[in-house]
Amino acid sequence: IGGDEFALLLPGMNESDAQAVLDNLNELLVLNNQFYPGSPLSLATGAATRQGSEKIEETVRRADILMYQSKNDYYSRSAADLRAAQEEFERWRSAM
Repeated sequence: IGGDEFALLLPGMNESDAQAVLDNLNELLVLNNQFYPGSPLSLATGAATRQGSEKIEETVRRADILMYQSKNDYYSRSAADLRAAQEEFERWRSAM
């Protein structure tokens, strides 16, 4: 864990409890972005619950993989949105 990454360890919580924490975090992010629309924040998250006698390092690795998957999905979607906007602009410009 480094750079702009951080971890939350939630002892005693199950998967649905962890999802509730992430949902609250995302709701706060939406609220923040309503008040500061010029500098919107985004988060990529990954959550994993320790399975049986699994080492904590493996649990963190699984959460890390999910976080990077979330990040990749965000940037892929953003790139697709940008391409669609560029195509729409080109159609508009051609019609002028």
